[in-house]
Amino acid sequence: MTVEEMGLAHQADRTSYQCLCCLKPWPCDPAREYLIVTMGHDHPQLAIRMWNELEHAVMGPLRHEPVGELVERFVRWAA
Repeated sequence: MTVEEMGLAHQADRTSYQCLCCLKPWPCDPAREYLIVTMGHDHPQLAIRMWNELEHAVMGPLRHEPVGELVERFVRWAA
């Protein structure tokens, strides 16, 4: 199975931000690998995508989580 095929299974449940495949906090490692492979060398676009996910999570299902931890989880790894 390719990274792309595996990554497609590791999508976020946007009501909880858990991975639909492995049930770990999203983006899980396979999802991160998939995002890096598919967005590749466009680091600014990847960071923007993950910032958008962070905003959605903070305004909704993860609003009670520490913001610093969410920034680490969603954005820092993508920079």
